[in-house]
Amino acid sequence: MSNTPKFKVLLDEYYTKEKPGERICAETGTKFVVSQREFDLYKSLDMPLPMVAPWVRFRRLRSFMAGFDLFKRQTDSGELLISMYDPESPAKLWPNKEWFSDKFVATDYARDCDTSRSFFDQYKEFSWNIPRPAINQDPNSENSAWALYDLQSRDCYFVYGGLNSQGLNYSDFCADAKYSTDCTALVNSEWCYEAVQCTDSSHIFYSERCEACLEMYFSYQCESCSYCFGCTNLVHKKYCWFNEQLTEGEYKKRLAAVDFKDSRVVHEWEKKAHEFWEKAYHLAGQCYTSEDVVGDQLGSSRDVFGGYAYNAQHSYNVFDVSHLRDCLDVTTSSGSERLVNCVSIVPSYDLKMCLSCSNCLDVEYSEFCYSSEHCFGCVGLRHKKFHIFNKEYSEEEYWRKVDEIKCTMLKSGVYGNFFPYSLSFFAYNTTHANVLYPLNEGEIKKLGMCYYDFAVEKNEVGADVSEIPEKLDEVRDNIIQKVFKSRINGRAFRIAKPELDFHRQMGLALPHEHPIVRRTRRSDAFRSFSLYPNVCSNCQKRIWSRLQPGRQLKLVCEDCYRKLVYAGSEAV
Repeated sequence: MSNTPKFKVLLDEYYTKEKPGERICAETGTKFVVSQREFDLYKSLDMPLPMVAPWVRFRRLRSFMAGFDLFKRQTDSGELLISMYDPESPAKLWPNKEWFSDKFVATDYARDCDTSRSFFDQYKEFSWNIPRPAINQDPNSENSAWALYDLQSRDCYFVYGGLNSQGLNYSDFCADAKYSTDCTALVNSEWCYEAVQCTDSSHIFYSERCEACLEMYFSYQCESCSYCFGCTNLVHKKYCWFNEQLTEGEYKKRLAAVDFKDSRVVHEWEKKAHEFWEKAYHLAGQCYTSEDVVGDQLGSSRDVFGGYAYNAQHSYNVFDVSHLRDCLDVTTSSGSERLVNCVSIVPSYDLKMCLSCSNCLDVEYSEFCYSSEHCFGCVGLRHKKFHIFNKEYSEEEYWRKVDEIKCTMLKSGVYGNFFPYSLSFFAYNTTHANVLYPLNEGEIKKLGMCYYDFAVEKNEVGADVSEIPEKLDEVRDNIIQKVFKSRINGRAFRIAKPELDFHRQMGLALPHEHPIVRRTRRSDAFRSFSLYPNVCSNCQKRIWSRLQPGRQLKLVCEDCYRKLVYAGSEAV
């Protein structure tokens, strides 16, 4: 028996008129498809079908997550905080220690829900009065005050996401990584620089998609290789230079002639390498120990459509997740079942349209709730049951009211949608959505979100980046006291001490651009959270890839890649 019988009747009536297939995105007007599998799962989870395209769903979810920027904010009492919210955000901030202590009582902000009014209008009035923790980070991390969305960080500076990492600087989505700088999606690797999506490797520089490799430079999609420079699509190779086999002596002689301490030399080799990469075979999607899956970087999974998922089953449109079952439209979550339209959820069951919740059961349209169950439209609850807008109800009254709310929302066509953009405390251009789907000021305001003008930073006095020495040996210790201005985004930045120490230790030239520019560029290489239909350039089979169609690349399916590359064929 359903606890919300009226809603169940309405939903059953809704599904008599619906079927899988092509739909039109209500936000962009573009076409998208709801597969039979998705259709069946939405129905079984008592959810209406989505009204917007998958990438739009992800854009909305990520627009409620901070991007790479962190800010210095003050509380009402004048205490200085490191915050993920920009200085113009309406968010009322508390220090994390106080917010997670007994000082914060979420039920103090309880209010009634009027079912005759718009749920989202009321939710904004209710939720915007509730203080938030200044930053979303692991309280158990050590010496990592500038980490965001991290778990178990140690001695990290400006890291985003990731798990169990140590000694990282300006690095994002890394797991079990150590002593590296300017890296993205590094897994079980160490001593790397400008490495993207590299696994089980050490000493990887200016390279992408290398696995089980050692000391690689400017290389792309190599496996079990060592001491290679500018190479692509190699397996079990050693001492190669742009895929040319050399002797150990020849290789070391060429490598010794490359001055990695000179940024001009590095940029020249980087340009040559990227031109060479364009000729490589590009694997559409990499999946391992998985079955019946479509996507990229899917491990130990079954019946999944998405990317960067480990141990997921029967889940569609999921990215950056692990240990999920029966989920739809979920990102950056782990250890959960029956999630729909959720972001940043850890062990929970049956959550819908939720953000940053942990150990919850049957919670909808809620944020920052912990160890709570049967709650609707709540913020900051801990160990609570049967609450709406943080107000407690009897079990019978709770279900009656939730049934009424959901019926009203379903009739008006909004139930099942994530929170509107206008309810985000973030300016869009400070969110992770802007990293994946960048928009200009006009487009941002059209969505209903705020735009943060970094004019103050842009007007800040700073030296031109040309004053950063091209050669590392010419860098003096006092460089960490200077402010420089980016030529690309006009924003001020500094060379941080841990960053300088790493470059000196590794003998690598300093970067000449703002950290946000570097991280966004690597995110482009990391590609999007969307999958696009393509065709294998070798066998013409239909494939899916995170590479947008239209690029003139030799994009191949996994079967063809293994035949072409593992059989010894080269990409040139």
